Amino acid sequence: MTRFSILICSLFLASGLFAQDEIIREAAPTDMVGFNFDWILGDWERTNDELGKETYESWTKEGNSYIGHGYTIQEIEFQRDTISQEFMKLSGENFEWILEVSIPGVTDKPVQFIMSELQDKSFICVNAKNDFPKSIMYSKWENGLFAEISGGGESVSFDFRKR
Repeated sequence: MTRFSILICSLFLASGLFAQDEIIREAAPTDMVGFNFDWILGDWERTNDELGKETYESWTKEGNSYIGHGYTIQEIEFQRDTISQEFMKLSGENFEWILEVSIPGVTDKPVQFIMSELQDKSFICVNAKNDFPKSIMYSKWENGLFAEISGGGESVSFDFRKR
């Protein structure tokens, strides 16, 4: 009799867990898919760069995806040279938004960051398994764009103004 009641309780608990999982999955599509990120579109120039460096970011829209390209220029021995660049893609997939980041010469394939927070004009994407950054945040304010990469006790802030 005791084994039978343990089996019944186990089945009851398991069915409750599966039902909870279905509720979460049903809520996800309305939370994130179809959200508009047009506020990130345009050409942006970093205003808080290190002396001698210039950083730019450009965002366009292709279908339902947002495509970003960022690069930093530095003057080295009287010549301006691109010292770093990255390619980004923000797209809705399987009821969630994913930010993919590729850095030529650093990443073999795009690193995926899953959107964890979403507001009207800001979002945060995370990847706890990535060394750095673990979190990428974008926020629109008045005439500017703010971005921050962080993780492992480090953070780098980017203040951009529209070009």
